[in-house]
Amino acid sequence: MSRRDVAAGLLVLAAVVVWIVGGAAWSTPSGTRGTAVLVLALGVAAAVVGGGWVSPVPSLALRAPGALGLLAVVAGVVALATGSPAALVVLVLLILALWALATLRHVSGPH
Repeated sequence: MSRRDVAAGLLVLAAVVVWIVGGAAWSTPSGTRGTAVLVLALGVAAAVVGGGWVSPVPSLALRAPGALGLLAVVAGVVALATGSPAALVVLVLLILALWALATLRHVSGPH
């Protein structure tokens, strides 16, 4: 694993911690929205830090992560717009899935 993968993993871990700690504030939509802002920002930062490819990637390999990324954006927008805790959970799970896919690709791909 590269330093970028580790840094992205730490950002994803921070997003999960924010989600867990922010769970106490979910009793109000504004608490959920604030948590969603932080989780979304940490997820985007993880994608930027860990998303670099060392070698060209076939477009087929980008379809699943691209679809999951689009779903994560939708879940983030829904969490921000409605204050829905369920949308926030979906956002966190999608960020975890995207990080796992990217890490797996970086570890198993050509070096």
